[in-house]
Amino acid sequence: MESYDRVHDLREKYDEMYREMQALRGKELLKKNVHDLFLVSNVQIPHKFKLPNFEKYKETSSPKDHLTMYVRKMSTYANDHQVLIHYFQDSLASAALKWYMNMDRAEI
Repeated sequence: MESYDRVHDLREKYDEMYREMQALRGKELLKKNVHDLFLVSNVQIPHKFKLPNFEKYKETSSPKDHLTMYVRKMSTYANDHQVLIHYFQDSLASAALKWYMNMDRAEI
């Protein structure tokens, strides 16, 4: 019984160290400050801005139809490209969102 308790304690210590190492590894991989994460630098969100409800884009729908719907719902901000780009991610889901989030800022 004593060896079982010892193995159990070692397992708990191992699990704790593993979680700490994973957390540290994540910090090393990111190595970015908050400004590096912005899609659009210096975006000015209009006062009392309320994002319209969007049907999220899924791979089964037409990208052209989705973009048309997005632009029409955001028509008030048609001349504010920074706002349009900043909120576009909120109209995406699943693989489309992952693709967009992994794009380089210069490509957007």
